Amino acid sequence: MSKKWFNAWTDDLYLADDALLIEQIRTKVLTKRGIFARPEEILITLGSQNALYLLGAVLIRPGTQIAMENPGYYAARDIFAMAGANIQAVPVDHEGLDLDQLGSAELVFATPSHQFPTNATLSLERRYRLLAWAENTDALIIEDDYEVETDFSGDATMPMKALDRSSRVIYVGSFSKSLMPGLRLGFVVADSRLIAELRRLRGLMMRHPPSNNQRTVALFLALGHHDAYLSRMKRVYAERWHELSSGLDADFPGWKRQTKFGGSSFWLEGPKGFSASQLAQKALGAGVVIEPGNALFHGGSSNDRFFRMAFSSIPKERIRPGIARLREIAETLV
Repeated sequence: MSKKWFNAWTDDLYLADDALLIEQIRTKVLTKRGIFARPEEILITLGSQNALYLLGAVLIRPGTQIAMENPGYYAARDIFAMAGANIQAVPVDHEGLDLDQLGSAELVFATPSHQFPTNATLSLERRYRLLAWAENTDALIIEDDYEVETDFSGDATMPMKALDRSSRVIYVGSFSKSLMPGLRLGFVVADSRLIAELRRLRGLMMRHPPSNNQRTVALFLALGHHDAYLSRMKRVYAERWHELSSGLDADFPGWKRQTKFGGSSFWLEGPKGFSASQLAQKALGAGVVIEPGNALFHGGSSNDRFFRMAFSSIPKERIRPGIARLREIAETLV
């Protein structure tokens, strides 16, 4: 290894980020999503959760009103509540966030590409309405572009950040889904003044994410390996999605779920009186893992008939036997 590359892997960057990684994100990752940003408008984080923690610490004060999807990402809800925010739980329908219930929110947190956990995609019409609402009310939008890179449908909607003309959208991205969860690298794209504040706060916690990880991802992107890996991953995800979808049609007819592409999981609603928590407990003993949905709702346990099924790490040939096993267990509970 030459001294140049050795230094890139071992140097202390102080408060800066790896310049090559910033350039690769700016010119390869973001441009594919219709987002054009300057280097000073990008900050590297330890995944999206770290990005949300930094944003909560900078933007939220006790009493700040933040509208959040319900059901939604519980970690984001906990992070913002811990920072002192008042959480406004906003329902989600088949077109995403219900904009008529934003109330007096000062911030909005949304996962418009694939809403977590329902997988609804925020319609283009609602995206423009939400941007107009933010402009009229002087509010900010935190857009977590969850699972955007796993979309194999070929029908991805442009991120809100790409439609933003007044710096109202703070864009959060991650490599955890598209590369590996343990990598813990993500990024924030926002107005340069906010990025400077986030960088200063990050510097009090750590100078920067590990430089060796940053340079490794930068080279992976620069050499085209990331694009090739995404192509293979989308093919595999498509096969597993269709296998799980057909299995649910056969073994859980009548149970409500989305019928179109929805990232790497399905969101199901059981019949009245059904307990997803009980199913999850019994299924785990049989080697089948599902995620009860009650923790994803603001207020919790009254929504125990919902659950989430993920498939990203399950080989195709194990999906149908797992669904059949889950059906057998569910039949004892309904």
